[in-house]
Amino acid sequence: MTALIVEAYTSFGDAQLAARDSVPPDDLEGRLDAIGWAYRRWAHTYPERYQLIFGTPIPGYVMPLEQVFPAAARALSALVSVVDALREAGRLNAPDFPPPHPDFVPAFERWQQFGGEYHPLSISVAILIWARVHGVVSLEIGRHIPAFGPDGAGLYEYEMRSLSQQFILPSER
Repeated sequence: MTALIVEAYTSFGDAQLAARDSVPPDDLEGRLDAIGWAYRRWAHTYPERYQLIFGTPIPGYVMPLEQVFPAAARALSALVSVVDALREAGRLNAPDFPPPHPDFVPAFERWQQFGGEYHPLSISVAILIWARVHGVVSLEIGRHIPAFGPDGAGLYEYEMRSLSQQFILPSER
């Protein structure tokens, strides 16, 4: 089971990194958008893998974190890298974002070991962005989104625009 989960995270991470790298590094909005849509596309293409890594694959199974964490951190690293680039460019709009609770600081340090040396604010904002798109996609995969057409594409597009508007300050070009 663990090998299947690592393989799923690796496939998911490959899709996220490829989406990020398909857009020029200076187009941060485009990179965020590409990553978001790649997330949804991967989940719809591989719903069983999506459920394997984000659901409960077998009742009672406890995922060995030390084996799975490197692949999971790598999968999130595409999003964190874009959020961190926004922060470094002075374009991340998160002035009152709550700091991580002190009990979780070691988890951030561990994530940095496998996912990249990014600022804790960037990791925190990326986790919130992930949670929001994950929620919409999970409802879609479980067929729990009525009133938005045959799938949740319209709602997902709305959420992607909302995230950009909330977290990205305009460029001063």
